[in-house]
Amino acid sequence: MVTGYSEKTLQHCYGVASVMVTNLGNMYSCVPPETAYTVGLLHDIGTIWNGWSDNRDEIAKLGFEYVRTAGLTGNALDAIRYCNTSGFELIDGGQVDKITPLLLLLQFADMTVTDEGRVVQVCDRLDEIRKRTCDGSDKYENAMKIAMFLGCIFDYELKDDLMFIKPITKDEIHLKVSAILQERKAKVGR
Repeated sequence: MVTGYSEKTLQHCYGVASVMVTNLGNMYSCVPPETAYTVGLLHDIGTIWNGWSDNRDEIAKLGFEYVRTAGLTGNALDAIRYCNTSGFELIDGGQVDKITPLLLLLQFADMTVTDEGRVVQVCDRLDEIRKRTCDGSDKYENAMKIAMFLGCIFDYELKDDLMFIKPITKDEIHLKVSAILQERKAKVGR
């Protein structure tokens, strides 16, 4: 594993933090902007300090420990934990109570900011992830699941190099997530 600081990942994290704060008002107002910004900046802290690795779970666990040790708690800590785990287990496991608006905002921002910190369409970010990993990798498959899920939740547009979520309430998010999970359960139950 390469160790040390990654300028490229810092740019990505700064971009994610910026997209989160830009869209906070369009989603819900129960999270302070400084919390959203901090979560965006720290979501890939394991990669910033440990470099890229084939073992993304190990890097994610290190990053989670860094932010937990630094004192981040509650939904902010959970957003970082669930953003960086392999497989989007909250969707697959039907754990709707853990799919918070802050986590969705972090996932959205992460899927619209390139490794170099540029804001792009989700399809362009998926292509970047595919090229960096490979078509059948867990990272790419996870990114595809997240992109499809986010596409069912949000309407968004790229304007003036900024990504904007069209306004949505916490209740609307909960209803959409619940409907998706019920549909998945119905398919599995057949």
